[in-house]
Amino acid sequence: MVNQRDQSRTKNTSQSQIQEQKDRWTEHFEELL
Repeated sequence: MVNQRDQSRTKNTSQSQIQEQKDRWTEHFEELL
């Protein structure tokens, strides 16, 4: 059970990191435009 919870937590973390990168890219893009 603990293992499953850890896996889901890792998944959420990676997803939030990806979202963070997207936001950063969007900011860069807007600056370029």
